[in-house]
Amino acid sequence: MTEPVPERNWLRILSPCILCAVFSVVAILISMLQLKSSQGWSLLGVIIYLPFLLILLTIDIVLKVVIKVNTLLLWLIEISLIVFVIILFLNRWN
Repeated sequence: MTEPVPERNWLRILSPCILCAVFSVVAILISMLQLKSSQGWSLLGVIIYLPFLLILLTIDIVLKVVIKVNTLLLWLIEISLIVFVIILFLNRWN
């Protein structure tokens, strides 16, 4: 007997935090690849995006454990927390 395959909710898997985390990983990789040609200045990209990556993954894991069913609520909370983190980051240097 075959068991029914559970339906994958791609909106839950590819949540805003995961999409932003992928962007952060790409930015970190580009910074690392340009490290030699920028004479070390692209290391700032790694320094800036690594905390974002860690914060995004932490938010994503915690929210997916807490919010098990409602994908819309998950998206709204993640988007608002991403905006909040960006505003905090920008206000730190203003």
